[in-house]
Amino acid sequence: MKKKLLLLLALMAIDLSNLWAYDFSAVSPSGHTLCYNIVSGNAEVTRQNQSYSSSSPTYSNLTGALEIPSTVTYNGTTYSVTSIGNSAFEYCSSLTSVTIGNSVTTIGNFAFSDCVGLTSVIIGNSVTSIGEWAFYGCSSLTSVTIPNSVTSIGNHAFRNCSGLTSVTIPNSVTTIGNCAFEGCIGLTEITSLAPTAPSLGYGAFYNVNTQIPVNIPCGSMASYMSGWSDFSNFNEVLGFTFSATSNDSTMGSVSVLTQPTCTSQAAISAVPATGYHFDHWSNGVTDNPYSLTVDSDTALTAFFVHNACTLTLYANDAEQGSVSGGGSYEYGTTVTIRATPAEHHHLVCWNDGDNDTVRQIVILSDTTFGATFAVDTFHVTIVANDIARGQVTGTGYFAYGEMVEATATAYSGYRFSKWDNESTYNPYTFAAFSDMTLTAIFVPVDWNGIDDVDQTILINVVDNNIILGGAEGQMLSVYDIQGRLIVREKASDGKRYRMPYGGVYMVQVGNDPARKVVVK
Repeated sequence: MKKKLLLLLALMAIDLSNLWAYDFSAVSPSGHTLCYNIVSGNAEVTRQNQSYSSSSPTYSNLTGALEIPSTVTYNGTTYSVTSIGNSAFEYCSSLTSVTIGNSVTTIGNFAFSDCVGLTSVIIGNSVTSIGEWAFYGCSSLTSVTIPNSVTSIGNHAFRNCSGLTSVTIPNSVTTIGNCAFEGCIGLTEITSLAPTAPSLGYGAFYNVNTQIPVNIPCGSMASYMSGWSDFSNFNEVLGFTFSATSNDSTMGSVSVLTQPTCTSQAAISAVPATGYHFDHWSNGVTDNPYSLTVDSDTALTAFFVHNACTLTLYANDAEQGSVSGGGSYEYGTTVTIRATPAEHHHLVCWNDGDNDTVRQIVILSDTTFGATFAVDTFHVTIVANDIARGQVTGTGYFAYGEMVEATATAYSGYRFSKWDNESTYNPYTFAAFSDMTLTAIFVPVDWNGIDDVDQTILINVVDNNIILGGAEGQMLSVYDIQGRLIVREKASDGKRYRMPYGGVYMVQVGNDPARKVVVK
């Protein structure tokens, strides 16, 4: 305290009228108006008032949580906030927490001295030095985060911070100044991460219980016993963080069987959920359980995947078609499946309604697909050359090779002559092999000269029966006067073909012209 009073007296002996003048002010993200000086193109947070008095706080209006930004804009120019000036927030007793932006590199002397209401401080990760008396007398301070960028902690920096219960010194710190933690009587634990003990100034931990645990890195015991000889309870601990998690908690979990220490490895186990299996750790190792030496900050992830999925394919009739692409696949695999119809068949659809013969599916579970095949079908159309002369039957859809029967029936005054494919059979029976149209040719009945034909085929009428001679095996067609077909069969000589009633009939044998026959 004597040194601080001497410094204050020295300051009072000089002209202070411009010592804390500032270039501009701006509102911080936490809503506080802060004052800045422009120094070498950067901004430094400075005092608000322009005169010094221990009874006149620098920022009498600052309360609550303060955030010091990384940048500040003034008159259209943006400045990086790189330092907090000497005594900038001294005596701000109503501040409760401070967050220092990541562009700040220097915290000046007395910067937060005697901020007795301050409970927590987060120091940005660019700060390299903490000035003398920077947090002196912050008696309510219980938490302070010192980043791994800090190399030196100034004289008296945390002196009389009696509320601190623990402090962690990062491995970047090489020097801890005189009385830096003097009077921190609430400390119950100290952790120093530097493998070589930082040098301690005079009384750096004066009035701190020397029996409290001091946690130090593995293998550094000799360095600390020599450099920090006032302490007697050193514990070598692993100076690295270690964690192990699952890539998806629904697929599986991870158990830490053994935490790593200076003398033992970490041991972890991946436990898959039902339907899943462990695949690998994030470092590529597939051992499970897995033991490893932790020599740096380590975070491992266990990756689980679905068990192999079975794709089952089937055809409704193996003679009508086949399927391919089934098998065992990893979850999420894209698989091509095919349905191949047999000759003269086609795919109707898969069991999910899709009718593509080749398709791609993503395997997410055991899956079954069935293909239904059917015989190709064709549309056969039977028509008349003139619907006023006669009518036809036989139009419809037919399976490949199915027999079609086409018939032609002439109206009065007309007769069936032939089909447009030159066949004279009526009815006409044929197999369906494609879509087609068959036309019946009807012609008028012409009685003139109908008997003037070759008489090598004899036609006799006996008692209402027509009897043929010389026509054996040829196709016989008998029509009545209205063109209705009465007889259609292969002729047998001597056979009696009885007519249903008396009248005129047309008799055609083979491809010969029809002949008129009168039956009484």
